[in-house]
Order: sequence, then C-alpha cells, then structure tokens
Amino acid sequence: MASRKLSCGTLLVEALAARPPRSVISSVYRVTPCMQGVNKYLQKTFFTSPQNYSSNSENSGFSSDGLSKYFSPVKYMKWRMGKIDTGRNVYEMCSTQYDKQPWLSQDAKLESNFQAWFSLTVLHIWMYGVRLRAEGQSGKEMNQEIVDHLWLDVEIQLAKAGVRFKIDSTVQGLLSGYYGQILAYDEGLARGDGVLAAAIWRNVYGPRPINASQLASLVSYVRQQLSTLDHTPASDLLSGKFSFQI
Repeated sequence: MASRKLSCGTLLVEALAARPPRSVISSVYRVTPCMQGVNKYLQKTFFTSPQNYSSNSENSGFSSDGLSKYFSPVKYMKWRMGKIDTGRNVYEMCSTQYDKQPWLSQDAKLESNFQAWFSLTVLHIWMYGVRLRAEGQSGKEMNQEIVDHLWLDVEIQLAKAGVRFKIDSTVQGLLSGYYGQILAYDEGLARGDGVLAAAIWRNVYGPRPINASQLASLVSYVRQQLSTLDHTPASDLLSGKFSFQI
C-alpha cells in the first residue's frame, strides 16, 4: 500500500484538524485487498458478535444447514478444531506485540497497563482483520475466531487484575470501544494519514499529551504492516502463516 512520506509537523496538524469519524467519502490510496475490505465494511457491517458466529465455510465442504456435524462428526470436529487453533495462534500473535516489540514502549512511549495492551491488541487485530475481509466467508470466519479469543482473553486478564464485580458491564464497555476503534481506523485508512493519526491518538494514547514523532512512528508502523499484509497470499493469511514485521 503506497503512502506518502510522513512529516511529523504536518501529521500532527492534520491529526488535530481531523474531525470525529463520520463516513468515508473517498480514498486517496490505490485499491488494495485492505482497501477492498474497508469498502465492504462500510457498505455492510462485517463484524458479528461472538454469539452470532457461523461456522460455515465456502471452501470447507460443510453444508450451511449444519448437518455435516451429524453425518461426518469426526471430520467436522477436526475441521472445527483446526479453525479454533489457527484463530488462537493469530490472536496470540496480535496480543503479544507489545512485549515482542520494545520500541513501542521506548519510541512510541506507550504505557504499560491493561488499557494500552487492549488498544494495541485491537489495533493489530484490525490490521489483520481488514485484510481478511477481502477473502469472503473464509476470511469472515477467521476474523470471528480471532475476535472470540480476544474476549475470552479479556475476561481472563480482568480476573487476573482483580476485577471481581461488574465484569459483564466492563466487557460491554470494552466491546463498544472495540467497534469504535475499528470504525475509526477504517476511516483513517481510507481518508489519509492525518485521520489515521487522529484515530490512533484517541484510541491508543487517550487524553495524555504526546509529541509528533511518537505519533508518526506508530502511523508509519501501521502503514508498513498493512503494506506487508496486502502482499501476503490468502493461503498464508487463512492458515496463520504471517508475522508482524519488527
């Protein structure tokens, strides 16, 4: 995905001027699998809630009526477990980037807390997921597996942090924030670096002040990962054979 060279000063001005996400009008970038995914998302909601997951695959050989689990239970369970395992592996890759990439705490100056971990994890899930949208039903199923693992892990992380009450309401709040981040990043991808920088600023850094170089380094990182994902074969993407570039 082509992107203009980032100027810290210009980027900060554009981020400050960017309005809250509304609708995507046009894209200044060439059409790529990631951009196709954004357009599909804006035309029709892509993500579904964990409870509405459909395990049908256009290439799986299983019928949409769900009878395959009864007529070929062993084959179905092997296919289903393979989907779950791949989704878990991709999720773990997304959720461990803060620890695997020290520059995020050094250069980008991200804090070490649950909110920073959650925001950065969602950012990586979005990058992977926006590419998956170009892969039809198979991509949708893979994305849903990743999202399911996110919310399972969120509950585990909250329990480890000592949250014992109102876990459901806390998760609902995070779920709303998740969808807000996805939409904001989508608009940033379509409208340019200024809008993308504003979305990252709001969702990753929150209200605390930052300097332009910190913001520019994270925007450049996101652009680099999206470019790599654009050139990743669908087979590698759907089998989890992808790693974010450090």
